Amino acid sequence: MNATNGTVSVLDSNSIIFSRIWCTFETSLVMKIKETRENYSYDVYTVPIGEGGRAGFPVGITDGIVAADRHALRPDGSLDLNRLLEAQEWNASKSKRQSSFPLETCHKALSMELEKANASVEKDKTCPQQHHWE
Repeated sequence: MNATNGTVSVLDSNSIIFSRIWCTFETSLVMKIKETRENYSYDVYTVPIGEGGRAGFPVGITDGIVAADRHALRPDGSLDLNRLLEAQEWNASKSKRQSSFPLETCHKALSMELEKANASVEKDKTCPQQHHWE
């Protein structure tokens, strides 16, 4: 992870990442890196399930402003890549973009119980960091 500027977690519709021991361990490593590396970002993306069980549009909660936050939206909700917003409008654009992130996903993240996390290998539950990285 030292060669990168950030990490992205892409969540499935059930947010399984928050119930798997290795996923939570890896996320904790990312948080440690964020403490020591300036400008290291951690973004989380998912595709919410819309009406009729259909997949909606991808949405992310991001560290800082992303390219999509700098562009105006067309009436159909798509980005107008030919129209840049003023810098003072970026945070409002980011807030609007992130407002469709599913609240139930946030709840799963905040109510995660590591001691109840699942693992494919039982010994991973006791001490995943003791395994050798291969």
